[in-house]
Amino acid sequence: MVIDRPVEALLVGIPVAVVGGHGLAQLAAHRGPLAAGSWLGPLWACGLAVAAIAHPAMARVGTPLGPVPRRVPGLGMVEAVAAMLVLIPVAAWMVTNEAAHEWVLGLGGLLLVGEGTALAWMLRRRGEGGTIGPTDQRARQLRKDLPAAFLRNELEMFYQPICRAHDGSLVGAEALARWRHPRLGTLSAGEFVPLVEADGWDDELDDWALRSVIRDGKVVCDAVDGMDAYVTVNISPHQLERAGFVDRVTDLLANTGGRADGLVIELTETSAVTDWPQLRANVEALQRLGFFLAVDDFGAGHANLLHLSRLDADIVKLDRDLVVAAVTSGRGLNLVQSSVSMAKSLGVLVVAEGVEDSSWAPELARLGVDYVQGYAIGMPRPPAEFGL
Repeated sequence: MVIDRPVEALLVGIPVAVVGGHGLAQLAAHRGPLAAGSWLGPLWACGLAVAAIAHPAMARVGTPLGPVPRRVPGLGMVEAVAAMLVLIPVAAWMVTNEAAHEWVLGLGGLLLVGEGTALAWMLRRRGEGGTIGPTDQRARQLRKDLPAAFLRNELEMFYQPICRAHDGSLVGAEALARWRHPRLGTLSAGEFVPLVEADGWDDELDDWALRSVIRDGKVVCDAVDGMDAYVTVNISPHQLERAGFVDRVTDLLANTGGRADGLVIELTETSAVTDWPQLRANVEALQRLGFFLAVDDFGAGHANLLHLSRLDADIVKLDRDLVVAAVTSGRGLNLVQSSVSMAKSLGVLVVAEGVEDSSWAPELARLGVDYVQGYAIGMPRPPAEFGL
């Protein structure tokens, strides 16, 4: 249970006010109002931080003091408050010294006041149309079920065809994670991957994704007529810039007996990269192992020529909005031509994502696009059905 309704807020707010007020009164009576007041600011901030980290929605809404970068997995607001309501009196009872007893009550009370402030902020943001909304209950359920999804093998990799733009022949596929949830049905990566990353399960997800692609790669590539078959897998920049990532991949190859031939690491969200030297070193090491590198969303935002110049990429994937614009407006056409020219000047292949109509392929081929991908080209499917 996580608080997101006024009634629940009231139920927690009453004990927060009682315990917090009693603690402050005890502290002021023993040490004086000035001493109690001097602790109010920092301890309120501390309580606010505890509440912000504990509550999953706070990572999206933020706090009165600023954004929250990450939260502790598996801890909800009610659990945090309940733990404090139990632990604070126990700790106070264990302290025999009267002064220390009052200090424990005072400190604990202020922490609870901080949590109450955080709760009020979330409710206020909800009233202003903030990001707390009706999907929170579904997101909380998914968060709760995530650990079991890995244990029960509920995750499955689907593969979306990638075809040559000029003749429609199959050349490869992109690996797309799916979660076969026992109650909610099949969920796309866009719904659960952000929760995986927010809750700290990204290592497990990326290891699972690489294992799946190494295992399925031969099946998918065997469905392709030609020697240049490949399979791409999305890896977050936070993983690619970690010092031990290449060792993990090497271990996966050794443990599965797989090979990197024809496998493409697809770098997404290049704007999130913070350590370009480490990421470049990891990419070069992966390429020595036999992997190829693709840069996603090329031509939009931060994924531009500057990033390509930092990496020896083999493939660029045009931003899907740019692809749509290319077939609907003259300005979009010019942008695609410029993006393709930049990519070709570096000797990389160009893939157009988000192709919604098969009639777009000839026009994109005329602009220099090598491969096309999208629902009009082929729907994602399990490896056993691929190419059938």
